[in-house]
Amino acid sequence: MKNVLVLMFLFFIVAACSKSEEGYRPEGGLAVSQDTVMVDAGEEILYLKTGLYQSVLSDDRRYLYNFDADRSQVEKIDLEELKLVGATPYEKEGPNGVGQYVYRIFSAPSDEFFILSFDRGGIFDQQGNKKKSVSLKPQDLSGDELKVNENMFSGVIPNSDPNKLYGTFSNFHEEEFYFGVIDLEEKSLKKVTFPEQEYQKDYFFSWVNEKGMPMVMMGPNYFVNQAKDKVFITNNVDNSIHIYNPEDGLVEKKEMDNQLFAHRKTGKYKKTIDSQEEFNKAMADFKKEIAFSQPVWDEKNERFLRFSYLTESKQDAEGNNKSSSKVWLSAFDTDLNLLGETFLEGLTKIPAHHFVKDGQIWMFENMDDELGFVRFTVE
Repeated sequence: MKNVLVLMFLFFIVAACSKSEEGYRPEGGLAVSQDTVMVDAGEEILYLKTGLYQSVLSDDRRYLYNFDADRSQVEKIDLEELKLVGATPYEKEGPNGVGQYVYRIFSAPSDEFFILSFDRGGIFDQQGNKKKSVSLKPQDLSGDELKVNENMFSGVIPNSDPNKLYGTFSNFHEEEFYFGVIDLEEKSLKKVTFPEQEYQKDYFFSWVNEKGMPMVMMGPNYFVNQAKDKVFITNNVDNSIHIYNPEDGLVEKKEMDNQLFAHRKTGKYKKTIDSQEEFNKAMADFKKEIAFSQPVWDEKNERFLRFSYLTESKQDAEGNNKSSSKVWLSAFDTDLNLLGETFLEGLTKIPAHHFVKDGQIWMFENMDDELGFVRFTVE
């Protein structure tokens, strides 16, 4: 299949120290263009069930490695040639086993992978060999206590210190969140909490059955990524960013100065809900409020880019619920000062998994079960 350019939009937003719903920039104008490309998978069917949330980039950002949970293999996609170039099987059991139920894959130094399943974790090379076992079981870590219901949501092993694992952990049962530093050599955990984020407990809620047992549990999402030798911790319910300095272990909090939308959610939600109808209503209300994606680092232009969005659901003439999102894109400098932001009129759904390559945002797009990317150029 040929690589196809299927869509092109160009938005121009001009502002002079002013703001409107469309765009804001302290100086000059902001232009965002987008196109869409497709990946040639040949005769293969790429694994798209998780929306590329189980994928990582190579250090040079040429290749995307996508974990196929159905076939326990890692697909290698060339982003320059826009084609699948191979797939490597990974054993589920044995000395090189990744486990039966892989739910996270993170980048590790030297283009290796940290693969985490419900019963084990480890660092693996691209040939499927386990280089190091990593246990996130409470009994296997010294230092601060890892509780039974605490699970890692996001993680990174920096190239500058391959013996450290930085991650965000959440406990839906106790409505807790923290940033964790795991020393892979000493097998120890250090917790870093953020007391000023206590209000986020308002956004944990669950649908329970007649016996009071949770059927579905909802709560904030927490992210971690690395850039410029710092670690950045963010969430989807407010626009704040915590910056962790590995050298001294200090944490700085930065409030983003967004101009076009709210800085955080403010709604109040019932903690336990005993009907699906009421739970669906709570979910709809939750989505109506502003939400924030993980900031992504644009190394070429030395800036952070971040999507913010909200989603409204309306009934059509036939009584079916139709959802439509409003999406904004913000740019920040290396000190997290706002460079500008714009409303993306052509984007009407929640931003999918995305990353930055060569100064462009690449966002996953499922195109009739084939892999595509919407690419945003921000100038």
